Amino acid sequence: MRRSISAKRKRKGSLVMNKDVYGILGDLTAEILLEIIAECMDDYLYVIDLQNNKMEISQSALDRFMISETHVRNVKQEIMSVVYEEDRTMFAKHMQAVMDGKEKVHDIHYRWLDKNGLPVWVNCRGVVIDDEDGKPGYLVGCLNETGNQRRADNVTGLFRRNGILCLSAVTEETCDDRISYAY
Repeated sequence: MRRSISAKRKRKGSLVMNKDVYGILGDLTAEILLEIIAECMDDYLYVIDLQNNKMEISQSALDRFMISETHVRNVKQEIMSVVYEEDRTMFAKHMQAVMDGKEKVHDIHYRWLDKNGLPVWVNCRGVVIDDEDGKPGYLVGCLNETGNQRRADNVTGLFRRNGILCLSAVTEETCDDRISYAY
């Protein structure tokens, strides 16, 4: 599979990983690699095997959303139960286009249900990796919560605590109830 991905990247002029990096990462299982990368970001990573209806998703997604396990065997059923009811038709149409090979990029905004059954706006982005026959094989990407506020204000450089800017804080840790706030 790596050869076909590398060949595609070369044709499109994208960067190709160094063979030394493949040597290091090649010995790691997909599960371990997924968790290593997931620990480095706030997003929820996933790999969907489109042909076998299986998915691997990061543990952090399991902790946040109504997903039963990180190794999902019936992706269509499991994900539909997590997608907010009003968004299911739109999501199903898009995923069918991915399965049919009509869409090679997955980038949609919709809602997932959190552990309490409340809708959470997410942006789900991914790339389809075709098999050797040119059929959609995998969808690899990440899911992030679009409702999350930034931890700092880009204009002022001030940290946020519960959506409020900390006026005197030097670091996020010093931003507490004793410091004045701006709304």
